[in-house]
Amino acid sequence: MSKTVLTILAAVILAVCFSACESGDSTETSVTLTEQAPAVATAATTSTPAEAGVSVLDLNGNAVSMSRWVGQKPVVVNFWGTWCPPCRREIPDLVKLYGEYKSQGVEIVSIAVRDTPDKVRAYAANAGMDWEMLLLDMSDQVELEKLARAFKLTGSVPVTIFYNAQGVETGRFVGTTSYKDFKPAFDLIS
Repeated sequence: MSKTVLTILAAVILAVCFSACESGDSTETSVTLTEQAPAVATAATTSTPAEAGVSVLDLNGNAVSMSRWVGQKPVVVNFWGTWCPPCRREIPDLVKLYGEYKSQGVEIVSIAVRDTPDKVRAYAANAGMDWEMLLLDMSDQVELEKLARAFKLTGSVPVTIFYNAQGVETGRFVGTTSYKDFKPAFDLIS
């Protein structure tokens, strides 16, 4: 396939990924948890997770590398939108779990899709989301394609991905998820 066809195909996939929100009536959640041993790093075999090489925007419009979190500490990366009812439904459970696990070094990084800084700031403040808020730059097609490949994004939001301190993905939730379903994933990385 030509590079142009691949670029168009990636753009279509990204448009579907980031324009859809899981149906407000659905209670299904796709869950993957993997208990992997921490990676043993040596000078010859150390690798950086692909996710760490991706940049997104902070709420002031500055590029921020995901390497600040992924591979540095246990982190939960949550793709969401203020406009997305299923995303909003799971936020109170994430707030509660963050309160329980923050002291154990677990961080949450929320990446808002198709949102504005003002909407994200207001929603986060009202919901008690006391963690890093970032935005996707929907105008940067190259970075969007890189992000979709690195995070293996294939569907609608919300998507919540768990990484241990070595940057190994240990869990992935697609769709609205509850406290009781999130908790084992938090336990795994804490």
